[in-house]
Amino acid sequence: MKKKALTKGYLIAYFSVTAVLLGLILCGLALFWSFLDRFEQSLPYHTADAVFSMYYAELDYGALYEWERPYLSGYETMESYMRSISSRIDGRPRSYRSIPTGAADTKKYAVYAGNDRFAEFELAQSQSPPWVLSKAAFVLDRFDGVEILVPAGFSPYVNACRMEEAHKAGQRTPSPLLGLFEAYALDGMIFEPVVEARDGDEGVLPMVFVEEANAYMPQSREITIDVLDACALFVNGAAINRDFMVVEKVDTTEAARMKRYYQRYRVADRFGAVNISVKDHLGRAGEVEAAGDGYYVQRFVYDDGLEESFGLLAREAAMAYAKYMTNDSSMSELRRYFAAGTEIYNWIRTSEVYWYTNHIGYRFENVTASAFFDMGEGAFSCRVTLDHYIHRTAADIFSFPLDVTLFFAESDGRYLVVDMISNA
Repeated sequence: MKKKALTKGYLIAYFSVTAVLLGLILCGLALFWSFLDRFEQSLPYHTADAVFSMYYAELDYGALYEWERPYLSGYETMESYMRSISSRIDGRPRSYRSIPTGAADTKKYAVYAGNDRFAEFELAQSQSPPWVLSKAAFVLDRFDGVEILVPAGFSPYVNACRMEEAHKAGQRTPSPLLGLFEAYALDGMIFEPVVEARDGDEGVLPMVFVEEANAYMPQSREITIDVLDACALFVNGAAINRDFMVVEKVDTTEAARMKRYYQRYRVADRFGAVNISVKDHLGRAGEVEAAGDGYYVQRFVYDDGLEESFGLLAREAAMAYAKYMTNDSSMSELRRYFAAGTEIYNWIRTSEVYWYTNHIGYRFENVTASAFFDMGEGAFSCRVTLDHYIHRTAADIFSFPLDVTLFFAESDGRYLVVDMISNA
């Protein structure tokens, strides 16, 4: 009986100890698995997976823009930001991988679109949670340290935002033809911004990036200017020499009537505003007008004051010539208007009166003097037109229309014709 009681007590004790040990083992395993779980959760790739899924698998432009905005230019709008990023990733599948940082408390990851790395993010060690997103940025070509050069009267716009005066970086003269440009500093832009120059009338000047100048400047364009012979040409105050001449002699009806011709110049540069001026051989300013599509022409500037002073003289000179050619006047009358010894005087004096026909009378109608042009140094020209009628009989009438340019010069206080050309 005693042996049996001992065995029963032993078994009870054995199983009790075993149960306690098993409980301790289970608690230990639970603690160990909890430790392993906490250790596993503390590994950064879990956070990296979550960051990639949240921001990059399907790009969260809004959140990423907020992350990067402190490091961006104030002219990088949400729209330009999205445009820059979307143009780089081009719908390709995205992935990420770890890259070394050399620091135990920081993990860095590169994000790829296909085989091209386009973004990076960093995780920093923390208490709870163990890893947190500390930095997110796109890896793009940044336009840092560039300038925008705009001509006088224009303001720079970046991504449709007008640049502030605080970004002014002085003045530049890219070339003698361009005059003085205002320079603006542009930093912190990702990818290529949309840059424009606008004037007060909402005109837009196309701008392009010029690598050798490391600046945005007006797009190069070409202008053509027709300038009267013996006149000097200036573009934005800079003298244009004959190296820019493309046609030495351009005849026009108006120029031929004045015994003048045009010289054509062609100039290419990054113009903003174009200020064209001309001066004649006496230093007097001429007038230039735009004729469309980058083409400019020097105008003949007629002098109304000359017409008031010499209109009658010009009309009488033309009528004296017409009368002489029909044998209705003499050389003595002609010398009142034409300078003796000049080529035109000698030609008239020795010419046959080829208009002559027997007649009983004559009359003038529609006699006009116009286009008075000051040639300087006491000389001017003008155009005279008239209708000269010869009456052979009362009913038999011949018409001799006249259209000439007369060239007057001053001699001893008198203005006499020194040359004449027919405009017919």
